[in-house]
Amino acid sequence: MSPQKDQILRNSRVQSKDRRGVISVLTALLLLPIAVLCMFAINIAYMQLVRTELRRASDSAARAGARTLSVAQNATAAREMARTAASLNEVAGEPLQLRDQQVEIGSISPTNQGDRFLFNDGGTILNAVRVAGDRTSGSINGEVQLFASGLLQTSQFSPSLTATAMQYDRDIVIIADRSSSMAFAWDESGNNVGNRLPRDSPPGWGFTDPWDYDCRWIDLVVAVNGFLRQLEQTRQTEIVSMASFDNGSKSQLDVPLTANYQAIRDRFDHYTQRDHRRIGTNIGSGMEYALEGLADVSRRRPFAQPVMVVMTDGVNKQGPDPIALANEAASRNILIYTITFSDEADIDLMSAVAVAGSGRHYHAITPEDLTEAFEEVARTIPTILTD
Repeated sequence: MSPQKDQILRNSRVQSKDRRGVISVLTALLLLPIAVLCMFAINIAYMQLVRTELRRASDSAARAGARTLSVAQNATAAREMARTAASLNEVAGEPLQLRDQQVEIGSISPTNQGDRFLFNDGGTILNAVRVAGDRTSGSINGEVQLFASGLLQTSQFSPSLTATAMQYDRDIVIIADRSSSMAFAWDESGNNVGNRLPRDSPPGWGFTDPWDYDCRWIDLVVAVNGFLRQLEQTRQTEIVSMASFDNGSKSQLDVPLTANYQAIRDRFDHYTQRDHRRIGTNIGSGMEYALEGLADVSRRRPFAQPVMVVMTDGVNKQGPDPIALANEAASRNILIYTITFSDEADIDLMSAVAVAGSGRHYHAITPEDLTEAFEEVARTIPTILTD
C-alpha cells in the first residue's frame, strides 16, 4: 500500500473515533432529560389513576352512607358506613381512610338552574351524604408519593374532591275521591247526580252496587296500580298510606303508612265492591286524615320527605278549607301534589293547594292522562350522585 493511501486510512480512523466520541457525549447529555420526560409521563398517568381511584372510593362512600341513612334513619350509622365503604377501596395502594368530619350529613335542595343541587349541612329532613375524599398532607393517609421524585421539582401529589349522594325517601299518603261522581265515565257529566245513573253501569245497577265497570273509579284504581309499580322499581323503600273522602261522613285513614303496597291495592279493591252512596265532595276531610297519618310517630320516618297526593274529580262543596290545610301541611314540611280528573274538577282550587304545599298540580282529562300523572309523581328523584 502506498504511503498516501495509508495516511488516508489513518485519518479516516481518527475521524471515526472522533464521531463516536461526540455521539457518546451527546447520548450521555440527552439521557437525563429523556429520563425526566419518561418519569413525568409515568407520573401524569399515575396521578390520573389515583384521581380515578379517589373518585371511585368517594362515590362508593357517599352512596353507602346515603343508603344507610335511608334504611337506618340514623346519621351516626350513615357516617360510619360511609367510612367503612371508603376503607374498602384502595387509593394509591392504600385503603382510603376518612375522619368523621369528612362525612357530612345534610339535605339537598335545587338551585335556580333547576338541574343543579345544593348541599346543606344538617337540617330537619336529612337525605344526603357528602364525602370529602382526599390524599393531602392533612389526611390520615397523607400525600401520594410520586415516582423518581429526585428527578422532578415535586415529589408528592395531593388530590382532593367531594362526592354527594342523595337518597330521596318519601312517606306518601294517597288521598282518593269516593264521591258519587267517580261512578261516572271520564267523558260524561258526574256533577249534580240527582237521579241519574252512570251511562256504562250494568242493568239494574244502583249506587250501592260494585263500581267494577268503565268508570272514573276504575280509572283511578288502574292509575294507583301504576303508581305503586313505579315505586317498586326505585332502589329505596318508600312507605305509603291511603286516605279517602266522600262528603265527610265516611272519610277516613284507610291504610296507615306501610311498605306493604298490597294493602293499598286491597283497600282500593274493597271500595270497588262496596261502601258507595249518592254523596258529595269534602276534600278537606281527606286531607285531615292524611295529616293524621303522616303524624304517626310509630310509622313515619324522621328523615323521609312526607308527601300528599290528592286526587279529585269534582268541586269541594263542604268541610274544612283545603288551602288552609295545605298551609298547615307546608308548616310541617309536607309536599303536596294534586291531580284533577275530568273537566268538571276545580282546577283553580287544586292548583292553589299544590302551590301552598310547594308541590305541583296535574290535570288529567283521559284515563291515560291520569295514569301518567300518578306515575310522574312516583318517578320523582330516586338515589343520585349530585357531584
